[in-house]
Amino acid sequence: MTTFKEGQAATFELSPLDSKGRPAKIDGVPVYENSNPAACDLFVNADGLTGTITWLDGGTAQIKATVDADLGEGVRPLIALADIECLAPEAVTVAINVGTPTP
Repeated sequence: MTTFKEGQAATFELSPLDSKGRPAKIDGVPVYENSNPAACDLFVNADGLTGTITWLDGGTAQIKATVDADLGEGVRPLIALADIECLAPEAVTVAINVGTPTP
């Protein structure tokens, strides 16, 4: 799990690999899903393999990337997941709010 604090962002790179751990090709552009767009923003670059995740608010999210590993006419989906934790903002001040006095 990757943890973000308020104001943080991180780049990511999707890395398709073959059975021996070597870089592999995929067919088309990956499809991404963000399970909690209120916690973090997902921006994918035009290449489909890189982008940025940006903290928005406290919460957890899972980023899902689906690629087509079949280089022919068929489709063989592969899925990659990234777990994200966005920490809630920390307090920087505290106040005591006193109500209106009554008789």
